[in-house]
Parts: sequence; structure tokens; C-alpha cells
Amino acid sequence: MFNSLFVLYGINVGLSEIMIILLGLFVLALILRNILIQPRIKP
Repeated sequence: MFNSLFVLYGINVGLSEIMIILLGLFVLALILRNILIQPRIKP
């Protein structure tokens, strides 16, 4: 019981970390795209 619960908890933590990383990459991609498309706003 404890081993299976620990494995499920590990899988949930791994999925959450992957989702956070994907969201971070998505935000970085949007920021880079905005900078490349609108270089005039760059100070």
C-alpha cells in the first residue's frame, strides 16, 4: 500500500513539474516572439 501510494505521489509530482516547465517554456516563447516581432519597443 505505502509503495503504491508513494509511486502515485511521485508520478503526480513529476507531472506537475513537467506542466510547470512546459508553461515556463510557453511563456518564454511568447516573450521572445513579441521581442522579435516588435523590435521598436525594445528600449
